[in-house]
Amino acid sequence: MVRSELFLPNANPEKNSDDELFKPKKHLDDYVAVFDQDTVFFSSYNPDMIEQKLLQSLTAEGIKDATVSKDKYKFKFQKIGMDEQSSAEDAVMMTVRITKVDAETVAV
Repeated sequence: MVRSELFLPNANPEKNSDDELFKPKKHLDDYVAVFDQDTVFFSSYNPDMIEQKLLQSLTAEGIKDATVSKDKYKFKFQKIGMDEQSSAEDAVMMTVRITKVDAETVAV
């Protein structure tokens, strides 16, 4: 059995190769390594899967106001944190981008 048949049982394997199944659905900007305050990790997972899991995690944390780009792997959300010194709540705007490092790797 061809791997694509596992996901699409009625599909024609010639038309739905593994490459097509795992091809990103949105535009992937190229990764540019800059030394600033970014936190980055690298993955060989499909960017659609990464985006879906991250958004599910935000929803599970109660974050409902995430703004998701329709054409790029980018979303913004507001995270409420507690200031350790003053015990005041601070709202921090965060942006997550998924970019292409090479043919098999993305940066998040």
